[in-house]
Amino acid sequence: MAALPLTALALSWLPASRHLARMQHASSPSDLEIAHPGAFLKPTHALFACILVFSIASGYALTLNEVGNAPNSSPLEWIVLLAVAVAIALVRKPGGEDALFSFSALIVIAGFLAAPFTFDSNASMANALLRIGRNCFDILLWMTVAAIGKRNPFALLVALGIANAVRALGTIAGAVAGHTANDFVFLGGQEAHIITACALFVFIAFLWLGFRKFSFEETINGLENPEVFTQSEDREGSFEERCANLGAAYELTERETEIFLCMARGRNVGFIQEHFVISRNTAKTHVKRIYKKLDVHSQQELIDLAENNMTPESRGI
Repeated sequence: MAALPLTALALSWLPASRHLARMQHASSPSDLEIAHPGAFLKPTHALFACILVFSIASGYALTLNEVGNAPNSSPLEWIVLLAVAVAIALVRKPGGEDALFSFSALIVIAGFLAAPFTFDSNASMANALLRIGRNCFDILLWMTVAAIGKRNPFALLVALGIANAVRALGTIAGAVAGHTANDFVFLGGQEAHIITACALFVFIAFLWLGFRKFSFEETINGLENPEVFTQSEDREGSFEERCANLGAAYELTERETEIFLCMARGRNVGFIQEHFVISRNTAKTHVKRIYKKLDVHSQQELIDLAENNMTPESRGI
């Protein structure tokens, strides 16, 4: 357990070194919007909710039917996980991420359904199914986290922190449910079956209500755009020209065009206030006027407008 994280750190050190060097010479964290990464993390809010419910299943499998206070494990889970990892590495096709999510969810459901049949025998089948589903979802999780890192390494730090916190919370909740089920099995009665049925109902209801129209493939592909964070000098010039042309097209004043360029780069009101040496109320007034003239309602919409060079004619305004 100690060697695996250290090995991963060693293998990732060289690829990450250029980002670490850039952090040392970059602007201050407040200018890089680390405190407000919503523009980068908004598509992943559903992912964090998924981490919670899958971690609950994992915690439940960790303690259910434990043997000598140790998890009830089976070599089957590692064989299936290895097969899934090999299949992902060899077969890359559109929709693979959503197929992996569906497979993970179905395996977890199968684990909950099998759990009541293992209460008296201490068989490891239910535990193995729940952990297989969680581990397959972990592969999908790291694919999404990698996509966030490609777009903005600073937002990656926030995403990892939230993901780990949610994962720990879900695991604790699931472990408590597993221990409670074990106690009820020892005492006899149907309480353990009720706990398992409730956990299964919550899991299915969460998937049905929250993920009927959600696509992991679209989320991952939508995040993979490193141009937002790392623009070369020649692209920077064209980006400034594009914002200037858009400012003229939307009839922005000279000052509003300058502020529009800052906002398109992800700057917040505090930066605009300090950079242009104006009061906070004046900065907010400029922002409101820009929103009104551009017909947008958030900074993310403004950034999308600048990136896609959406003129009034292309939007039918």
